[in-house]
Amino acid sequence: MDKFKTIYLILSALDRAMDTGIDERELSAKRLGISESRFLALLEMLQEEGLVSGLKIQEHIGGMRGYSIDYLRITMKGLRYLEEDERMEEAYRALKGI
Repeated sequence: MDKFKTIYLILSALDRAMDTGIDERELSAKRLGISESRFLALLEMLQEEGLVSGLKIQEHIGGMRGYSIDYLRITMKGLRYLEEDERMEEAYRALKGI
């Protein structure tokens, strides 16, 4: 799956979670069709960029890492990203139709 499409799906799920709470069946590596390591890496990048907050990462002995998305939420910057992405998609569809 395209990386930016995956990012869009993660942010969209978090946007919906503002009303319903996080549905781990919807927001999971398996549901997105990616590996757990890629899922965690994307979540970390999104948090570093300020698009999400609340990601909890646990470092374990032997280099293993765990994470919790219980407190994960989209930020205002993440909502703006979604809005801009939707506008770009609309413009692309309009241009494609010409």
